[in-house]
Amino acid sequence: MSKMKCPPCLLKTTKAFLSNGQSRVRFEGKTSHYKKFTGGVPQGGVLSPTLFLIFINDISSNLPEGVEVSLFADDLAILAQNEDLEQASSLLQQGLECIEKWSRKWKMTLNVDKCEVTHFSKWTKEASWRPNVKLLDRRLKYSDSPTFLGVTFDRQLTFRKHVDKIKEKANKRLNVLRCLSGKSWGADKEDLRIVYLAYIKSAIDYASNAWYTCLAKDSRQKLETVQNAAARTITGCTKNTNTKLLLNEAKLLPLEIESTISQSAAYERSLRLPETDPSRKTAENPVRTRLRSLGTWRD
Repeated sequence: MSKMKCPPCLLKTTKAFLSNGQSRVRFEGKTSHYKKFTGGVPQGGVLSPTLFLIFINDISSNLPEGVEVSLFADDLAILAQNEDLEQASSLLQQGLECIEKWSRKWKMTLNVDKCEVTHFSKWTKEASWRPNVKLLDRRLKYSDSPTFLGVTFDRQLTFRKHVDKIKEKANKRLNVLRCLSGKSWGADKEDLRIVYLAYIKSAIDYASNAWYTCLAKDSRQKLETVQNAAARTITGCTKNTNTKLLLNEAKLLPLEIESTISQSAAYERSLRLPETDPSRKTAENPVRTRLRSLGTWRD
């Protein structure tokens, strides 16, 4: 079987897209001189995301065994796990050196100031340990609660800080919902419900399949409190209204039930993925429960 070749027209289009890029600025009727770009892709271009993914796709190909990677566009995280903390730190350092080598080869600049390192452990005796890893000869700063793809982590994976951030954001957005409501004016109940689902609950639900099962009862209650406050604004019910009746009037399900439905749907979708897909492996392989009192996504 002969190898597939890229059509000449596609090569010419891509070359034209990346060559001779230039731009200028217009302000108050005056226009600057053109400035040429010697690297990168046009921001906002239709082809730009695809070309960047092709460019960066092999960044993890030479990572040492025992180092896992999470790559989403230009957000990269590497993970090394080992019962020996120094061994885990050594693996992480090897992974960073591979990324440095890749960046030099392809002339990519790494922003060390935006990089940080952390470690996850349930053992309190390891709480004060700090990994000593360097990138471009600079020791990476340590973070107790790093944020990756919009989710804030902590050492014991309790996600308490993430819940606190969600609650703070949701409470600010609740003020917008209250401004749209009123006893004698404002949006009706159905419109307020739509605003809540789109503007507030979407923030609560973001990536919840990854962290909701790890939450303790008090953290879950914080989120339920936010929804209950929104339900009172939507319906106009008083504070002493029974919670079940309140949510029923607002046509909302408790977050606990919605989470179960969402996780069940995610589990079912994972089972239909190819056998080599990481999500399917996670769904099929039994995992040890992190805490006895909590279940897992697979459960």
